[in-house]
Formats: sequence, C-alpha cells, structure tokens
Amino acid sequence: MLDVICRSQRGRACDYGREGAALRTPLLLKTGAEGGTGVETDGKGRTVRILGAEISVDPKCKTSANSGVSAEARTKDGISVLRFPLRGDEVLPEDSEILIIPNGFDLKEDFRALCDQVMKARNVAGFGRLLGILGLAEPADLALLVYMGVDIVDDGWCRAAGSCGMKLIPEGRIEGKGDFSEENVRAMEEELSKVRAFLGAGRLRELVDQRSFSSPVEVAALRVFDADGYAYQEECFPTVGTRFSCNTVQSLRRPDIVRYERMMAERYVPPEHKRILLLLPCSAKKPYHTSKTHKLFASAIHTAPHDTLVHEVIVTSPLGAVPRELDAMCPANSYDIPVTGEWKPEEKERIRRMLKDLISKGHYEKVVCHLGEDRELVEGLFGDTEVIDTVVGDPVSPKSLENLDKRSGPRPLTWSL
Repeated sequence: MLDVICRSQRGRACDYGREGAALRTPLLLKTGAEGGTGVETDGKGRTVRILGAEISVDPKCKTSANSGVSAEARTKDGISVLRFPLRGDEVLPEDSEILIIPNGFDLKEDFRALCDQVMKARNVAGFGRLLGILGLAEPADLALLVYMGVDIVDDGWCRAAGSCGMKLIPEGRIEGKGDFSEENVRAMEEELSKVRAFLGAGRLRELVDQRSFSSPVEVAALRVFDADGYAYQEECFPTVGTRFSCNTVQSLRRPDIVRYERMMAERYVPPEHKRILLLLPCSAKKPYHTSKTHKLFASAIHTAPHDTLVHEVIVTSPLGAVPRELDAMCPANSYDIPVTGEWKPEEKERIRRMLKDLISKGHYEKVVCHLGEDRELVEGLFGDTEVIDTVVGDPVSPKSLENLDKRSGPRPLTWSL
C-alpha cells in the first residue's frame, strides 16, 4: 500500500505499508540493520530487505551502466530489480511495488548519464511504485536525488568512501586519515532529516540549489537536469505554492521561472488600450502592490489624467518583466531574491529579452522609465518610441513622485499622448 503524503516538485514523501508494518520515504537503507528493512552483504552479493520482503540484487553475471546491455527485471515479494542502463520502456509485473537499481555507482561521476537514467528509472517505475537506487547517494547529493524522484537510497557509498579515509558532509568531501564510515552514515541521516523538512515545506529545490555547489559534478548535474529534464520537472512544479528563495545563479533556471518566461512569450498579450508603457522597479515585499514603495507609485499614477492608458510593468529578477495585472499571481507573488544593485548577465539578458517581446506585441506610443540607476537595463530597446525618465535621485524621492503625479496640471513631463 503506497500513499503519497506530500510533494515538492519531483520529490515526494510516501507512506508504504506491507503486512501491518509501515515506513516513510525518503528512506535510507542501512547496511547490516536489524529488523525487516536494510541491506545485507555477504560473499555472494547484497540482499535488500524492505518490511520483511527480500531479494538478492547482485546477479552472477553483472553488467555496467555504460555496457549498453539492458537486463530484464527480476521480481520477488513485490520488489523488482533492474540494472542500469535502462531503455525507459521496460515493463514491470503488476504485483511489483518497488523498483531497485543496484548499480548506481556506475553513474557516480557521469552527470549526463545520471540525469538520463534516473528519469528513465522513474518513468519505468511510474508514480505508483517506490524507486530505489543503491551505491550512489552521499550527503552532498541526497537532496538532488530525492528532487529527481528517487525514494530510497542506501549507505553503501558512504561506508566505502569512509573506509578509504574520505569524510562526506553536505558541503563536499574531505580527505583524512582513519575510517569515517560511521561518521558518514550519521551525516547521511542528518541530511535526510533536512531533506524531509524542505520537502514537507514544498521548498526542496532551494536545498538542492544550496547543495549543488558541493562539487563540479553536482553543479553540472543540476544544470543538465534543468536543461534536458525541463519537461520532466515542469509537469510536477506547482502553479501555486509557498514562498521560495532565488539565492543562486542556478535558481534562475528553476522550471517555474522558465515556465513563466515561456508563458509570457507564448500566451501573454498586452491590453490593446494601454498606450503608455511604465517601467517600475521591483520591491522586496510581495506582491509588489502591497509594498510601501509601490503604494507611493500608485498614489501618483492613479491621480494622473489618462491613468487608464498606462501599462505598469515591473522590471525584476528572476522573472524579468511582470505586468501589474500578474503581480498577485505565482510566481510573481512568491519569490525572494537578494537585491544588491548588481545584475548578473543572465538576469540582464532575461529582462531585455522579455521587454523586447512585450514591446513587439504592445501598442505603446510612449515609454516612461522610472528605474533610476537601472535605466541601463533597457537602453536601446525602444527604437524611435519616445522615452521619458522620471527619476531624480531615488525612485521614491519627492521630485521623482512629483514627476509621476499630474495633479499640478500639464507639464513638459506629461502622461497624456
């Protein structure tokens, strides 16, 4: 019996029950653990036990993940065993409840094959089975594996590395002297607790972003997974949810952020009656219209003549450009990002790309730029369209707000067309 308790993108927590016993995933199978769940090793190989059911996972004739040789599934007591490489179209018996892949170590340093094979393994297992990969996990990549859709891992690699003097922590690997096997397993258990906490909060991607800097392989794996696995991830990314932080460059490639830009390009059409494009800076508080800064902007804009002609667009990162009518919708109402006044090349490119697309679809006859020092972000985007800068000093300075406010009558700086 499998019940999904919560999800965070592709990661999930499940309650799995069998013959009156139960466990919760994500799960760490410990070597030599007492009871009905764990991994036993002997001279013939490894045996996986889950709630009393058991199956040998190491056949006499082994194949490697890069051999190109696919194997047929072996199933016993509801547990199926397949070895990498997978084609992705393997069929498991209907009574199979768990899929175990025993040779995960073969992909330890091959980030492209890892992303490809984990996605194929998840698709073979489907949503109704647990997926376990052995010989692969360590504290630094546990969050990524769960995020990719793995439900069960083991402590095999942690013990092997520890016996060779390698200390494994979430931030990376440290070479030392002595046996760190037990210490590594404890680090795995502690990291698993953190993964479960972030997963339960719907914010697993944030932990993955943090952990990805533990090694070049982890950085590369997440980059490849975001690029090649966009569709695989996107179908499980919510359209509503809790607040999330974008504290790293890689977070700019989150599927929900990429989805937003794609939807803006493919579906969004600026209102036809909006003839003045007003570019505004973002705010720390979300939604933007609830912030003190944007309330000041609104007090000026909406007391001006012809304010219905004005199309407010917030220039921001990581979303690029957010029309005012979307600022209360996810993801515009949910993200946090460090604001230092310095823009990364990827942030600048997205802003310019999205504004250029917006301008090409709109009917704007004038652009009012209230960005201040960030004016450089939009330089050269408007062609022959008239551009008016309204900021004097700070965007919320009295003079800047006065330039937006039309209550004092006509001026050279005017909203009217």
